[in-house]
Amino acid sequence: MRSKETNVVMRFGTWHVRTLLQAGNMNVTAEQAGRCKMDVAALREIRWKGKGLIRKSEFTLYYSGNEDRQGNRGLGFIVSKKAGRSLLGFSPICERICTLRIKGKFHNITFVNVCAPTEDTEDEIDEFYETLQSVCDEVPIMMPS
Repeated sequence: MRSKETNVVMRFGTWHVRTLLQAGNMNVTAEQAGRCKMDVAALREIRWKGKGLIRKSEFTLYYSGNEDRQGNRGLGFIVSKKAGRSLLGFSPICERICTLRIKGKFHNITFVNVCAPTEDTEDEIDEFYETLQSVCDEVPIMMPS
């Protein structure tokens, strides 16, 4: 008996959430992403300290925040249960850059979630763009044949 191959469709989005510090904000954000049928939502300004993940029954939140204190910057991804089955990895680079890699049918997909500085010192801005360039240099690129 032959099995039918089905194409899996995934929806992706971005969201500037301002903060996930208040109790319940993570679940509200995940519920809204679910209502929008997003399988991967890149989040900015979550304002959590440190790096890690939180597993829930319907999603996992991966986050990358400031190592010294909460309430400042921070990024993450909400990944649905369906997309989580194709997850290859999460890399929390710093509170301004993180990546998520998903297995695709023909090519794998790398998401780079970024929140660029606007009013920091020139040294901090230069360091940010140097780090971003090195992250982008690590992303595999498929050349057309």
